[in-house]
Amino acid sequence: MTEQREPTHPQRVIADHVQDAGFIQITVRADGEQLAISQDRLIIANESRIVLDMPVRQIRRIQLDFEQGRPAALAVVPATLRHDPQLINVLPAAFDDALRAVGYIGHRLAEETGTGPAG
Repeated sequence: MTEQREPTHPQRVIADHVQDAGFIQITVRADGEQLAISQDRLIIANESRIVLDMPVRQIRRIQLDFEQGRPAALAVVPATLRHDPQLINVLPAAFDDALRAVGYIGHRLAEETGTGPAG
C-alpha cells in the first residue's frame, strides 16, 4: 500500500521553494494553484509541487483573459520549449493581483527588449 500524502496549499509549496518570504513581490491565487513573482522570477505552484519556475525575461507572452460565463484565465507562455505553457484559472478575489502581475511582467519585458520606457 502506498502512503497518501495530504495536499498542501500552493502558497506553502512556494514558500518552501523560495525560503525567503521577502523574495515574493506579487502573488495571485488561482483555483488550486498560486502564481508568485519576485523581481526577476515567475513561479507557479499547485498543491504538491512547483510547476513553473523561470526568469521573467524568458516569458514570451502573458495574457489575462476575461470571458462571460467562464473563469478568468491567466496564460504564461515561455520563450523556449524548456518550460511548458501554463494556464491558470484566477479566482475573482485575485483579479486585482492578476492585473498587477501582468502589468509588472509587461514592464519588465519592455525594459528587457527596449520596446518601451521603464517608468
